[in-house]
Amino acid sequence: MQHNDAVILAIPGGTLRILPWADDQVRVTFSARDEFCPGSGPLVLPQTGRAPAFQVNETDGWIRVSTSALVVEVRRETGAIRYLTPEGRLLTQEPDRLGKVLDAFDVIRYEYEALEGPAFEFGADGFKARTAQGKPRVDRKAWHAKLSLCFQEGEALYGLGSHEEGVLNLRGSLQYLYQQNRKIAIPYLVSTRGWSILWNTGSALTFRDDQFGSSMWLDCVDELDFWVTTSPTMTGLAAALRRLTGSIPMLPK
Repeated sequence: MQHNDAVILAIPGGTLRILPWADDQVRVTFSARDEFCPGSGPLVLPQTGRAPAFQVNETDGWIRVSTSALVVEVRRETGAIRYLTPEGRLLTQEPDRLGKVLDAFDVIRYEYEALEGPAFEFGADGFKARTAQGKPRVDRKAWHAKLSLCFQEGEALYGLGSHEEGVLNLRGSLQYLYQQNRKIAIPYLVSTRGWSILWNTGSALTFRDDQFGSSMWLDCVDELDFWVTTSPTMTGLAAALRRLTGSIPMLPK
C-alpha cells in the first residue's frame, strides 16, 4: 500500500495515488493504467526539499493518510475520498460512489498530404483557401475524466479564471473553461471552507454545480491529477498556490 513517499491503492475503476506534497497539500492521482505519468505535469513546479512526514492507518474500512495539517481518508470499498482537518472538521468530500470516473477514447489525428493545384480559389461564396483531404489515424488512447464533490450548505466557491458571465460565487453555476479572446481558463477553485483544488491539466474543462450534481469534467487527459490544499485563510491558500506554480511576475513600474 505505501510506496516510497506515496500511498497507492487499487480501487474500483483504476489505481489511486495519495502523495503528501507539503504539510498542507496533497497530490491525488487516479489512473486507469498500470503506471502514473512522470514528473509534476504542465502546471506545477517540481517538488523541492524533503517530503512531509505522514502517517497511514486503516480503521473501519477507511485508509487514513494524515500530515500535521491535513487528513485524507479513502473508503476501501468504493475509493471515495474525504478531506478533513486534524481536528476532524470536514473540508470537502466525494460522493460515496462514482466520485472519480475515467472514460477511455481514441485521440484522432489527421494527416495531410501536399496540396495539388492552387492553395486559394474564388467561387460563388467568395475567396477561400483550399486544403488537402485529411486522413484520420489513431494517435493514442486518452480519457475523459470527471471528479464529483459534495459541497456544503453556505459554502462559497471562487476561481476558475476570468469569464464574461460576471459570476463571483460559482455555487449554482455552469462554467466552460477553455482559452478564448475574452476568457482566461485557470483550473483552480478555492472555498470559504478553507480548502482549494488545482487540476493538473491543459484540457478543456466543464464545472457544474446544479440539479445534476457538482463536478469538474475534463475533456482529454492521461489521468485525473489534482492538488488539494488547506489553510484557515484565503491568504494562506494563495501562498500555497504560489508554492505550487511559482511566484507572480510583477508589472513594470
